[in-house]
Amino acid sequence: MGQLVGPGIVASNRVTAFINGDRIFPAMLAAIRGARKSIDLETYIYWSGDIGRQFAEALAERARAAVKVHVLIDWIGSRKVDSRDLAMMREAGVEVEKYNPLVWFNLARPQFQEKAVREALYLGMDKQNYVQRIYYGVPPSAESYLAPSSWAFNPNLPKHGYNPEKAKARLEEAGWKVGAGGIREKNGVKLSFTNSTTAGNKVREQAQAFLQQTWRAIGVDMQIKDMPAAVVWGDYFFKSQFDSVTVGWNIWGEAGGDPNVLSWFGSGYIPVKSGQGSNTTQYSNPKLDQLAEQGVSIVSQEKRKPIYQQIQAILREDLPVLPIFYYVNIEGTKGTLQNYQENANVVSDMWNANTWWWAT
Repeated sequence: MGQLVGPGIVASNRVTAFINGDRIFPAMLAAIRGARKSIDLETYIYWSGDIGRQFAEALAERARAAVKVHVLIDWIGSRKVDSRDLAMMREAGVEVEKYNPLVWFNLARPQFQEKAVREALYLGMDKQNYVQRIYYGVPPSAESYLAPSSWAFNPNLPKHGYNPEKAKARLEEAGWKVGAGGIREKNGVKLSFTNSTTAGNKVREQAQAFLQQTWRAIGVDMQIKDMPAAVVWGDYFFKSQFDSVTVGWNIWGEAGGDPNVLSWFGSGYIPVKSGQGSNTTQYSNPKLDQLAEQGVSIVSQEKRKPIYQQIQAILREDLPVLPIFYYVNIEGTKGTLQNYQENANVVSDMWNANTWWWAT
């Protein structure tokens, strides 16, 4: 059990097992309401409703009482959250963030069907300034859906480089010529599309405006179309009604730490075609299908690792999504605390608290 929840269980621990929400939620709410210094809530599922509102009110009340409150949620797990609850928490001073952001394309749209367009958009994305200006330069740049701490992470993926001139050349070579208003077009299709995310997320809105500006410089028109979370992460997303979306993706929360992405990028898992899965990009690659099916049929981690490293290389080559950066949690400790060890694979850095001691 200790391996699942994070901190190891030792003889001096007291453990109470709660079954179902009617016992779990009251205990969590009591802990939040009793907090005096800080609250760190990381959760995959956060929905609207009476319980969701109670959590939002309790977290907001603690933030107003000068308790430092940080909430980290998953963009899929929180797609049914009421945007008013998020707004209430943020207005009270709660830091609310979602996991690793990506620009997620709907490849059924004619604008995105050519890889050259997706490559140009990635070349035209000024990630360094994006992170520096909006996120204070803290998060590291990402090239994969997996974090470097994953056992399956591929460290040899090509590194992104901002090169607007090369982006323009790539579009010119592919036949996307500058037309009216400076917007490129090809065969009657303008290189114009919408980008959506959760309305009210001010940081994400700043990021969208920054992308809009940098892509406009290479002849691409991106229009911002934000909506409440319950709308954008409902049928609009899962039935591929979007052009593109900016999302934060937590593969650890979705797959329990496993690198399997068959449901997200397998061609048999496009919801609007098969009625199942989460491949809302409508991406299709037979080689990835083969590897992903192979990956879930093998138990050995050693044998699975090269499979998922190949999958990461394919996704980096095809760019059905544009990876941006990895979120970073910053924690501080007193200088005399010994054996404090960071671990990105557990919920809390207190996972080995039973081995801490104070230096004298």
